[in-house]
Amino acid sequence: MSDESSLDPRRLPGNLVGYLDHPVADQVIEDDTLVVRGWVVGSNEDVDHVVLKRRGGASVKIRCMLPRPDVAAAYPDRPGCQRSGFEGRVPLAGVPSGACAFELWAAEPGRQPAAIFKRQIMIKRGPPPSLLEFIRSAIVKAILALREGRLSWAPWRWMGDLRRHHTDLQLRRPVGPATPAGPAAAFDVKAAVTNLSMAQLHAFVDSGARLAFPIEPAPMISIVLVLYNRSELTLRCLRSLLESGGPPIEVIVLDNASSDLTGELLARLDNVTIIRKAENVGFLHGVNEAATHARAPYLLLLNNDTEVLPGALQAALAVILADAGVGAVGAKLILPDGTLQEAGSIIWNDGSCAGYGRGSSPHAPEFQFRRDVDYCSGAFLLTPRALFEELGGLDRTYEPAYYEEVDYCVRLLKRGLRIVYEPRANISHFEFASSRTDDAIRLQVERRSLFVEKHAAWLQGQHQPIATPPHVARTRFGKVAKRILYIDDRVPFDHLGSGFPRARMMVQSLVAHGHAVTLYPTTAPNDHWAKVYDAVPRELEVILGRGSTGLRTFLDERRGFYDCIIVSRPHNVQILRAAVAKNEWPPAPLIYDAEALFSLRDAESSRVAGKVMSDAAVRMKVQEEIRLAHGASRVLCVSPQEAGWFEASGHSTTTLAHTVECTPTARPFHARRGLLFVGALNADGTPNSDSVAWFVEAVLPLVRARLGADIELTIIGECPPPRVQALAGNGVHVIGRVDDLTPWFDATRVFIAPTRYAAGIPLKILHAAALGVPVACTALLQRQLGWTDGIELSVGDAADELAAACCVLYQDEATWSARRAAALARVADDYSRARFDEVLSDTVRFVTSARVNN
Repeated sequence: MSDESSLDPRRLPGNLVGYLDHPVADQVIEDDTLVVRGWVVGSNEDVDHVVLKRRGGASVKIRCMLPRPDVAAAYPDRPGCQRSGFEGRVPLAGVPSGACAFELWAAEPGRQPAAIFKRQIMIKRGPPPSLLEFIRSAIVKAILALREGRLSWAPWRWMGDLRRHHTDLQLRRPVGPATPAGPAAAFDVKAAVTNLSMAQLHAFVDSGARLAFPIEPAPMISIVLVLYNRSELTLRCLRSLLESGGPPIEVIVLDNASSDLTGELLARLDNVTIIRKAENVGFLHGVNEAATHARAPYLLLLNNDTEVLPGALQAALAVILADAGVGAVGAKLILPDGTLQEAGSIIWNDGSCAGYGRGSSPHAPEFQFRRDVDYCSGAFLLTPRALFEELGGLDRTYEPAYYEEVDYCVRLLKRGLRIVYEPRANISHFEFASSRTDDAIRLQVERRSLFVEKHAAWLQGQHQPIATPPHVARTRFGKVAKRILYIDDRVPFDHLGSGFPRARMMVQSLVAHGHAVTLYPTTAPNDHWAKVYDAVPRELEVILGRGSTGLRTFLDERRGFYDCIIVSRPHNVQILRAAVAKNEWPPAPLIYDAEALFSLRDAESSRVAGKVMSDAAVRMKVQEEIRLAHGASRVLCVSPQEAGWFEASGHSTTTLAHTVECTPTARPFHARRGLLFVGALNADGTPNSDSVAWFVEAVLPLVRARLGADIELTIIGECPPPRVQALAGNGVHVIGRVDDLTPWFDATRVFIAPTRYAAGIPLKILHAAALGVPVACTALLQRQLGWTDGIELSVGDAADELAAACCVLYQDEATWSARRAAALARVADDYSRARFDEVLSDTVRFVTSARVNN
């Protein structure tokens, strides 16, 4: 039998339970202050404090008083767990660089104290510049200024220049002892950015150049920048705004009595509103005051240590313009080392916050889709100016800074408005540029207590930080919305055919109904992001780069996350089965989207090739395919005929066909010419490639014998294979892919669909009918649709029969008009978007409610 300590890894000496959040083992500390943070609870009485002990240093007492509702939820029977958190700042001034060990001691009242945590950290700091180094470097700089005619003889300028030079020298100091060169040497990215930016700033100031922003009589965005020193970063920010392009902007700068080159920089700006303060009024007060000068309908809070990358402003603005329910839009923040700072942020139920994805690659799939979040950093936060003013701006309770944007976003959420993370708004962020890291952490701790007190009731509905993986808490969505995993071959581009247009409609419908949907491509997982999001909604998470071999790991990472899984096509069911243990099938309530009975298509293909399968053999093949649906709560079929096969085997089915919008082309019968085929061609031997080759070789000569040799055929389809390309010539035009098909349908008189073997629903016929072009097709496609020969379609199976059907439509305007009208009416009745959405929503509701009820 295992003892209790093995069951609870947070068990500590003295019958205590706790955890040390910060610092981690061997963490590098570059500041003069060590932040110690964690929690501890006793078994019978409150633990009111912990004591930090370090050799050669005085003991430091840290009180346990911070709220920890997550601990209370995990250990409800232990006393004092509600306020068991501690956070203290331990001065490290005078402690030399190198390893430094400390212990935290604690005990319940009346008991012997024990060491509950032991940590070793690495202290790393650079020595201050020596007086000799300072004087030598200042003289060199003065000589250079004299040679270039820039030396000033005013005493106040000398004092200011010397002060700035001393600051520059400290910023450029290497951390710790001299670092050896070579691959193993540590590289300080922030120092490198600072050095480069400082060089660029001096070059700009010395050049006499100016930064001129356009005069905008009616700006769309008022950008608020609050400055306190770091003029070298401010220059980078301003230049990025000039280069980023997009909507008309105005820039409003409030300078909080900066003592560096900020004054010289601001003196070189044109068409910028500048507010100079005699003292540092803080970030929050500065934002509120600067916002009173704004003229644009939208206000952007922007840190001066950011660089706005091209496209960011228009991407964020597009989101807020598209939906009046959006209260604020935030960006993807990228740190100087190229890692992610945040892709939207999480507010936990104890008031602590986490930037989703921090430290990860900003290019990873989980950060590429748009979603609703708890809040976004005020480093880049776009909001309607009228709303900002109505709420009284940022709450002054949080002055001078920190938690003000968190509070602002929560106030928006309480009003029923949305906070949206927009991945196309990419921002480079230096982070903590105008404050020391330890000061920032101290202020965050203090403001967090204020935030928790103000929003205590709202926080009860938030996730617990210990028990909840970040991907569970990353998205805010409605109570009826579900998390859905959709597994298919690839991103469903419309031009691919083969059921992918219907798959695209499905993910569009699911996203439109507020569900959190993840698309997992199995066999083609390596598309480009821009191409992906031209085809699917921005709110869809697409897991590129993993494919079928990575599915097992992905499911382990997301265990228990999805309310249901939709898997399309037989081979993907097999891939999913292989990725899941037998005793865990299905891994979540399963919807099997059969898309088509491929065994029926294979049987037709064999018949066309002269290898006729017996009825018994066909039934056996169909049953093998149907058995793949074992464990599925519901099977989706594209036609009642295919649904009948599954129902006969005891499966619960729903017919979900396609959705097609009727937009009939206007050109009259007598102004149209020729025959048209549109479909995915892909490779020789596929249904469409076989059909057009058969039509050109066997049917078209018969058509021309009756109508004339000048009758032309146009074939449009992605990547025509060699056999199809060889058909070109003598009035047959092989076009390849076309993005806009409407002009081609408007010009043609008859659409042909000569398919000899296929499964599912012939979407190409639906599109042709919806565009008002009558169709001549084979009986196979007519049966799949359930339409009637002589009413919605003209049908022929043998070559002479299909030729006759084409000729009647081509010659007889009355017949042509009747087929056109009947097919349009049928598409409007059977394939409306509203009907498609309703059927799919009912299916998801049925499957997920069954899970809840069970």
